[in-house]
Amino acid sequence: MFERITLLFLLGILVAISYFSETLAYGNRIWFCIGGGLGVFFFYLFAVSAHYRKRQTPHAPGYRPFVSIVIPAKNEETVIRATVSEMMKIVYHSSEGEPNYELIVVDDGSTDRTLQVLQDIAKEYPNLVVYHRAPRPRSSKPAVLNEVDPICKGSIMAVFDADARVKPDFMERIIPFLADPRVGGVQAHKMISNRDVNWLSEAQYVELIMMGRFEEGRDLSNGACEMRGNGMIVKREAVADTGGWTEIALTEDLDMSTKMMLNGWEVRFCPDIPVYEEAVLNWGALYKQRRRWAEGSIRRYLQYMFRLLGPTVPLNKKADMLAFLCEFFIPIWMLVDLAFHVRRLVQGVPLEVSAFMYFATLMFSITAFNVAKGIHERVSRDWKEIIRLTIMNELFAVFWVPVILRTYLFMLVSSRPMAWIKTEHTGTHHDTEIAHS
Repeated sequence: MFERITLLFLLGILVAISYFSETLAYGNRIWFCIGGGLGVFFFYLFAVSAHYRKRQTPHAPGYRPFVSIVIPAKNEETVIRATVSEMMKIVYHSSEGEPNYELIVVDDGSTDRTLQVLQDIAKEYPNLVVYHRAPRPRSSKPAVLNEVDPICKGSIMAVFDADARVKPDFMERIIPFLADPRVGGVQAHKMISNRDVNWLSEAQYVELIMMGRFEEGRDLSNGACEMRGNGMIVKREAVADTGGWTEIALTEDLDMSTKMMLNGWEVRFCPDIPVYEEAVLNWGALYKQRRRWAEGSIRRYLQYMFRLLGPTVPLNKKADMLAFLCEFFIPIWMLVDLAFHVRRLVQGVPLEVSAFMYFATLMFSITAFNVAKGIHERVSRDWKEIIRLTIMNELFAVFWVPVILRTYLFMLVSSRPMAWIKTEHTGTHHDTEIAHS
């Protein structure tokens, strides 16, 4: 009830801001100046790597903690064998030359052959632990992580999805980032392994390039860097300090990132250390995935809003989170702006450029710039390809508008969060792309 009341209050404020911006200052260029100020801040966050040298991998040869790799798996018989096989190729040894990690795969009450497949391949790998979890009515990934935490031998927990792919040197490269005692979590750069299946998979491929650019800017500017689920590496000490994984969280990665920040821990992003995953291949599955992401992120802001505004969170991190919160404000502002345009058309009043149009144009330009730069750095230097993929990303981003609006509506009329829905995996990896990237 508290979250619903808070959400209603915040939405009321957003609508009021939109109303006054479009009635009292309609067409006033002062809003362009305000939008420009916000744009400078976004540009600072997202393109800061153009002004600062990239952070180098920390040199910490003596820091080699034992790592517990945890993979929650629910109905993953199509991908889990290959994923385990790839994880076992990781080269990360102790000073004595022994494998310095264990792999724990949690069968989360699967109804297919996931458990049987795991039991079969466990005979091949002595450092594979198969943990069977009885079916639960409302199971979730954070609940799995809490349950398996006591059996982890490592001081570090590396969390991967059941379709994850990494290169053999993944741990050697990413673990040194945790040598800093202030760092509680590290996120690898998520990438798509089946880009060429259809338009939707390629759009998600470009989207992750964009998100990587944004996170790199947040990392370099010491902003509110966040973990993204697949390929997140955390200190168990930091997780325990936050009270563990929030089991009702729809986005356990964002929730844990926020709790770490509130408790004084830093989260780092590693743009040059990839973790590959499958893209969602149809619009229905994509909608379910993004609905969960949107609701989880919004509920995270509502739950921790007053603590985030408190004195323990540095000003730059507050501003960073506020900037990213704007993406959930834009659809509401767009509806109010559209309503005012319709009213003016009915009244026969000439249309003018609104504050929303200024802001949306500015945000489009900044986002497009960062996408284009990311494509130039990681994909292609052909300007035609850069333009094509940049336009694809901007069109794909429109999908978020109905998702966010539907999420607001659901949260206002429902007293319970949506059920935690896993993303379906089909095994459509393109391993040659991973090997040569």
